[in-house]
Amino acid sequence: MMKRMTDKTGIIPMGWILFFFLSAGYIQADQPVEKEPRGLSLDECIELSLEVSPEIQAAEAAVLQKKAQVQVARRSRAPSFELSGGYTRLSEMDNPDISLPSGGSFSLPSSDFDSVSLTLGMIQPLFAGFEIDRGIRTGQNVLLTASLQSHNTRKEVRHQVELSFWSLVSADEQVRVMRKSVERADSLLKQVRSLFSQGMATREEVLRMEMNRERVVLRQLQAEHLLQLSVMQLNLLTGRPAEEDIRPVYTFDESPEQYEVPVFREALGRALAQHTELKVLDLRKEIQKLEDRTIRAGWLPRISVQGQLQYANPHPRQFPPEDDFQYSWQVGVYGSIDIDRLKNRGAELSRSEAAIHELSSREEALIRNISLQIQRDLLEIEKSVEMLASSRIILEQAEENYDINYDKFRSGSAVDSDLLSAQEKLLQAQLERTRAFVALKQAESQLNYDIGYGEGK
Repeated sequence: MMKRMTDKTGIIPMGWILFFFLSAGYIQADQPVEKEPRGLSLDECIELSLEVSPEIQAAEAAVLQKKAQVQVARRSRAPSFELSGGYTRLSEMDNPDISLPSGGSFSLPSSDFDSVSLTLGMIQPLFAGFEIDRGIRTGQNVLLTASLQSHNTRKEVRHQVELSFWSLVSADEQVRVMRKSVERADSLLKQVRSLFSQGMATREEVLRMEMNRERVVLRQLQAEHLLQLSVMQLNLLTGRPAEEDIRPVYTFDESPEQYEVPVFREALGRALAQHTELKVLDLRKEIQKLEDRTIRAGWLPRISVQGQLQYANPHPRQFPPEDDFQYSWQVGVYGSIDIDRLKNRGAELSRSEAAIHELSSREEALIRNISLQIQRDLLEIEKSVEMLASSRIILEQAEENYDINYDKFRSGSAVDSDLLSAQEKLLQAQLERTRAFVALKQAESQLNYDIGYGEGK
């Protein structure tokens, strides 16, 4: 074959060389290039989710809607105007003659004129029993409530992202641990097979190592499946494609000394000062008090100034009417009392007072629940710190135990079952350390969520 490709001098032609290079480049370019997973930190995930969350967008739209309602309520203080006009066409009619007793007759002048009118009316409320003020302040409180709910929505989205991020960290750490466990199982299996080929190990020992290796591989597959689910969940929250591969960027710091459990009174004080539901209840109480004030002012009259400017032909106030455009105006002060409302005043006051009492009771119950939740969060953090410290000690012991059994197995002073037991204990210690670390991070996130993350976040 080489003789056919060479020329008479025995040198391969340049065309064949170019063909080989182009073919190799085509084959290499045709192979898919595996993309590296994108690394995302917790702050980046939170920022992305706050930008794309539909729940936050809906809450912000509700705030804009309440702002418009406040503007409408404020305009109720301004005078209202109404412009009306009309045109009437009349058919022609003959006016009969009127006979006099003295014997004569006369005809009345015709008053049937086509009418045109243009009227501008104005009403300026002077006092409405505090209803206008109540409407404006109620609208402002509703706007503040919507803003608080929008803030609470951002807080909930952030909390979901934090929990999802640390779940991804847990899955990523489990995959890393399981891959190292598979590497250890492969190494042990290779060594036992080598001993078996030399007649220094039994077939039963080889089978146990093979079964151990398959069990570890199965657990690795389960961990990788959990990792894929965690990636999809975090992608959903951050608005990224579900199939995009990402990895969490974090620092696995297992030093429990750096974690300081907050003081209960300080944490509770911050939670009560920043808790959204407490602020919403305060605003609802304020709204109810405004309604109570309006009900108590039900016996007061509603007073307004009304005016009218009319331009008409013929003018209705002119007598006798003439076929001519005339101006006229009128101004008056009017008052009214809703008598039917006065008879229900007592029942409305009882209902309003009961509503205020209900809101106060709910506020007290909420304060107790917040206090209990803060205590739970602090206990969870304290427990997680202790578990993290214990898991680190257990991991060090498990690593030392594995090394001792591994050395004994290689020297022939220990059986393979002891080594497999040490390997399983090492794997459990590594996984337990991961669970303790993630549990601590999630406990911190829960405490920050219950406190409120601080104002403006």
